[in-house]
Amino acid sequence: MPTSATLGARFLCLALAGAGALAWFADSPAFAPAPQLRAEGDGPLVDTDGDLLPDMLELSAITDPLRVDTNGNGASDFLDVVQHIAPRASNRMPRPLDHEARVMVSGFQRADGQVDVWVHLLLRFVGTQVGALQQLEPFLDVQGLRVPLFSIFQQTPTDFGMQVDPVRGTMIRVSTKLCTARDLGYLLPCTIGARVVIDRRTITTGTYLARSAEVPVILTPWSDTEFCFQTLADDALVTSFWRRNKLCLMTLTIVGSGLGGQVGRIDQAECEISDGLKCPPDCSNGRGSLLFLPDGLITITGG
Repeated sequence: MPTSATLGARFLCLALAGAGALAWFADSPAFAPAPQLRAEGDGPLVDTDGDLLPDMLELSAITDPLRVDTNGNGASDFLDVVQHIAPRASNRMPRPLDHEARVMVSGFQRADGQVDVWVHLLLRFVGTQVGALQQLEPFLDVQGLRVPLFSIFQQTPTDFGMQVDPVRGTMIRVSTKLCTARDLGYLLPCTIGARVVIDRRTITTGTYLARSAEVPVILTPWSDTEFCFQTLADDALVTSFWRRNKLCLMTLTIVGSGLGGQVGRIDQAECEISDGLKCPPDCSNGRGSLLFLPDGLITITGG
């Protein structure tokens, strides 16, 4: 079984300077960064509703894999997700047209029962201005210790998808397998994210991962002011102690900040009714817990 030090060395070996990011996009045919995978059968890249978000990613985003527009606000789930619009906020219209970026994490259960952790880079460009991407620096941040992860997108089989809309712009998804959930567990809590510069607009985006009831979970915005812990792979990881058709709804308060980011405190945490989701048995015990958020809460909420 790998140790925390072994995993840390593994990520350090993967690390490369982010300066090569632009060349990766510019030089690769059709912007495909590595050997590509294909969505077949019930595999990890299946996209049932064709909205450019694989079904496993829609679980993390709390959107409906059977509907292109989960909240009925007139925009696709991809656009809502890349703009950090809360999935259940039907009254939230898309933000003004601009370049966007978001990094999300999801999990997929293999036939042998292991859960693979996938990283998804979502990009939206105004019109067809893909060349406006000036900088891309994927990273893993463990309590302020940041390791570049750019080379994993070059060396790992990766799936690439793109849609062009004459009004909404060009939307791109790059998905790559990072490790197993068991291996990632040695690094929790952590943030997997990226610093992206598009046409001089700097965006820091990421997903905060933690552990709840011994299960890896991700912190996902539920509304404009609330968050929830969502499991990586649904039934693959949870136990019978988890409460069905509920979710762990939380509020956060920023209580400190420094050069590396902000510290958030969970002030409220309760299991609330929500069809199809699951609430960990230790939800309410999370009150008072502190989360380190690299570059601040804006990394998760998009502002």
